[in-house]
Amino acid sequence: MPASKELKNPFPFYVGSHSLHTLADKHTRVCVMNILGNESSVVTPVSHAYSGGNIVAGVHYGRSGHQLETSKGNIPVYGSVKEVINSGIEFDTGVIYLPPAAVNHAVSELCAHNELLEKIVILTEKISINDSKLIRYGCQLRKVDVFGGNCLGIANPWDHVRVGGALGGDKPEESLKKGSVAIYSNSGNFCTTISEYLKTSGFGISTILSSGKDVYIHFALAEFLYCAENDPRTKAIVVYIEPGGYYEKIALDWIAEGRFPFTKPIIACVTGRWKSNLTRACGHAGAMAGSGDDAQAKEAWFDQYFGVGLFNPAKPDVSERGVRISSIQDVPTAVSAVMKLIGEEPDFNPIGNLNLKPWFGNDQGINFSKNLSLQVVKAIEPYGQQIEVVSKLVGAQLSRESMRDKSGASMMNPATQVTELHGKPILELVDFPFAATCLFAITKEMPTKEQVPLINAISNYFVARGTRHIETAVKGRENGCTPNAYLAPEIMLQGTNPFFKELRTMSETLSELVFEDAGHDISVNDKLAQKLVKKDKLFGHNPADETEQKVADYLFALVKKTKQETIFTQFAQNYI
Repeated sequence: MPASKELKNPFPFYVGSHSLHTLADKHTRVCVMNILGNESSVVTPVSHAYSGGNIVAGVHYGRSGHQLETSKGNIPVYGSVKEVINSGIEFDTGVIYLPPAAVNHAVSELCAHNELLEKIVILTEKISINDSKLIRYGCQLRKVDVFGGNCLGIANPWDHVRVGGALGGDKPEESLKKGSVAIYSNSGNFCTTISEYLKTSGFGISTILSSGKDVYIHFALAEFLYCAENDPRTKAIVVYIEPGGYYEKIALDWIAEGRFPFTKPIIACVTGRWKSNLTRACGHAGAMAGSGDDAQAKEAWFDQYFGVGLFNPAKPDVSERGVRISSIQDVPTAVSAVMKLIGEEPDFNPIGNLNLKPWFGNDQGINFSKNLSLQVVKAIEPYGQQIEVVSKLVGAQLSRESMRDKSGASMMNPATQVTELHGKPILELVDFPFAATCLFAITKEMPTKEQVPLINAISNYFVARGTRHIETAVKGRENGCTPNAYLAPEIMLQGTNPFFKELRTMSETLSELVFEDAGHDISVNDKLAQKLVKKDKLFGHNPADETEQKVADYLFALVKKTKQETIFTQFAQNYI
């Protein structure tokens, strides 16, 4: 292959890169703008380590003199690009992690102060059209290639280099295997997914470019295919395309016109048919539809170029130009078919497969056939070991999640910023006795002042009746446990014990019987009370012990004293 400088640029605009291998290689030296930001401070150390320490400096306005720690040594941070250059540091690539309004300024600063600048990678999404035009104009004059915006950068597994975002995730050396397939994707996340899928058919990566999907794609498909043609490592190209823009049609038309030679197969996945009726941005800023550049239109562009229809894994019909697939799950099969047609072997033995691999499974007691039941596999490390340890713990370790607003009973009032229970502010509930608020939480009705003494007595009875294991709580309190810790065992041990179940059954039965004759009127009714008592098999005849009898006498007296007699209390007294 001739040297890059000997190649003539075939485009009506400046393109400095002529091979995918040179988009990011072992010679690339990087300066990251906004290096201490939330995203960059996490991603940059991983990229720096994977690339062998290719990030020579960072810029963070107002933070000159700081450093970003990485496993390959600390990266110095400066307050401006000019400071970086004045310190004697040289770099050829700028990576921008700034908010949309600041990107144009950062591009201008990089171009103005660094004569060695060759490339700029912009991760920022939704840069304004006006700023994108200015960026394009300035970088064309300055002869600088721009990648993005809204991209995850570039990865070159052959040179073990990653420039920009998180291609390959936290462990790029595992996902990005050296190979013969180039990936061009409007979606940053799918870059890694496609590379993982390719491994299952034994194919690795030459170069990945996350093109981004803002309205302006500065390094688009035409430029990428031109560089792929001039890259001897690359034997085929996988492209992932979203609706919006005519970049793909321009690329295919230029190839047809012979603007630049192109002989390598393309496996194209066009997504987003559901956006065909939309006329505004959806998801990525450039993912527009309804103007002749929707998913169906783009599918037709590729099908015409390939000369074959949609790829069918059962009957893998492909052409030397490639094929269009309906889903990225078909990437391994389609690439294998195309490579076989052009006489290329896989890069390595297949790694893994695309079968579902659940770490947990529960068929809910249903006897499924073998091909339908979940076949649980051992989780990959370190998760497998963690699951094994948790499984050996005494008792079940329940997953924890915030219960805020789950029941609908409690919520934060957005206007007052005060928590409410059933619409009543907590600040008002503190004026009521504890027993009254407990009843309110269950029934949504606050008891009257006259009802409170009775409710308080009943609540105390339930507490005394249900605390047979109170010693556990007492011991916990003596040992300095928090209230939540020493009360939790007592509460959890209650479960649905026979006492509570019996009370619930009796209440439901009696309510239904009363409602048949009295409806919602629960006032004292001698005739109805006598009628109910005559049903002597209603609850059985379990004699009360002396203590229980004293409790009953006390509660009946309190009912009468507080004038809370109803058909229910009348029936209970008569029944006893």
